[in-house]
Amino acid sequence: RVVEELCAAVDKVVQRRAEAQQLLSARLQRSMLGVVKLLERVDLLAGQCRELADVVEKEELDKCMNGCSDAKAFLERLQSKDLLELKSAGPVGVDFEAEGKIDEDRISPQATALMEQAHEIVARAEQIGDKLLRVKRQFQQAVQEEQGKQEAAREALQKLQEKAQKCIEEGMEDIVALVATAWERQQEAEDVLLAAKDAYGYRSAVTAFVAAVAAAKDGVERGDEEL
Repeated sequence: RVVEELCAAVDKVVQRRAEAQQLLSARLQRSMLGVVKLLERVDLLAGQCRELADVVEKEELDKCMNGCSDAKAFLERLQSKDLLELKSAGPVGVDFEAEGKIDEDRISPQATALMEQAHEIVARAEQIGDKLLRVKRQFQQAVQEEQGKQEAAREALQKLQEKAQKCIEEGMEDIVALVATAWERQQEAEDVLLAAKDAYGYRSAVTAFVAAVAAAKDGVERGDEEL
């Protein structure tokens, strides 16, 4: 009888160990899939930051890229080393002689801690990147709101050229100066647009351009009446 009880206890331990190993494998497999998804987020962020290389300060860009590099290095180490070592070590924190269901959340506390750390380091990188991407979003919004005004003002200025030429021929220097100023403001707005990083500057440049075109139009029409 003693032998039977001993064999039953050993069988129970063996079965419980096998169950724990199966749960650990499933837990680590989910962790591996989680790492892959986190790597995809980091790669996406790094690509978005690289696209801003010409429109943000180098120091800020370096912070983002360094954050991405640190996160990627941590995640790749999880893939190639840390999680594999945990699998080799086997289940921990499991009483193989106890009764009842094995607590899956406690089967590998270290895996849980490592994944929490992975999420934190990726979140930090994304927080840094979001500051850079905000510059792009703000500028895109400014372009959406202001570019139509710039195009309309440019068309209006072009329509003044024939009358403006007559003013030039008649030596109406004040009117010529108004038209020239309008073209200068147009170029300034275009320069800010091409730089693609200063939302406030673009709005201001378009506003100045629209005002200069209005002034040029008034001057040309006044000159046309005098001719």
